[in-house]
Amino acid sequence: MSASTAAPRMVARGRLPGLLAPLLLALSACAARVETVEPDFADGYAGGPDFWVVAGVPGNEVLDVRAKPGSENPLVGALGNGDIGRNLGCAPHKGQRWCRIRTLEDPPTEGWVAGRHLRESAPPPSATGVGRTVISSGDGGPEIAVRGSGEFEVIFPEGCIALYDAAGAEIVAGATCSEEQLQWAAAAVARQTRESPTNRPR
Repeated sequence: MSASTAAPRMVARGRLPGLLAPLLLALSACAARVETVEPDFADGYAGGPDFWVVAGVPGNEVLDVRAKPGSENPLVGALGNGDIGRNLGCAPHKGQRWCRIRTLEDPPTEGWVAGRHLRESAPPPSATGVGRTVISSGDGGPEIAVRGSGEFEVIFPEGCIALYDAAGAEIVAGATCSEEQLQWAAAAVARQTRESPTNRPR
């Protein structure tokens, strides 16, 4: 009697690893997927504020603006505490965060700076809606506006926003913008710059 009851226990024990193996493999795969995706989601380099302000530069020193991320690259300018620049994206370089910015003066300073000296900033008056004029707004179509700074703003109903300088060169575009939308926006801004009174043939 005892032998007949022992056999099922032995069989159950023998099957137990086989039953757990697929479950353990599935859990391992899930853990691997989470481990792979998580850093991309919260790496601190995507997105961010529209504008940065330079802060924390010691004494009378300046913040070097470089042609590419890294202090080994050529200097293209310098900024001081309180200077504001548009955020054009950040990237890691040798364990540090570097951010590409573009100032709003004419001509602008554009390049890469050490991210540790940047803080989120409110838009300067020249980049806000002050003096903003809508020059094209179709029914349900994209809106085109020119800012007081002379920059062109193209806003699509789907959420894509693209910004161009007064000459029609792209400054920055939202991550949701498609290639087709950017082509349309660039062509529309080019038409506006050609039709501007300062650009019309005399």
